[in-house]
Amino acid sequence: MSEPFNPLQNSVTWIADTGLFIACGRQQNNKYTALERFAQRNDLTFVIPQRVYDELGGAPRRSTPGQTPINSAIDAGWVTVADEPDGVTSAYPRL
Repeated sequence: MSEPFNPLQNSVTWIADTGLFIACGRQQNNKYTALERFAQRNDLTFVIPQRVYDELGGAPRRSTPGQTPINSAIDAGWVTVADEPDGVTSAYPRL
């Protein structure tokens, strides 16, 4: 019989999309601090694709001066930007 799924095991990668960080808002928002606390307490790092980082870095005027929320999370170590895959082709044709 297989072991029950443990989302906090080392072999699990937490991939996040833009919506998670938009929903959490700025660093001062309770949702943002709760997400940061969750990641730190469970010693996990959210991985985001480069396109997500690009999308989230586009609103610095509404962020803490000199720091967007995503850059703060990366600097704190609970978010990292994934390397772009090499030579990957989509299984779906372009429409």
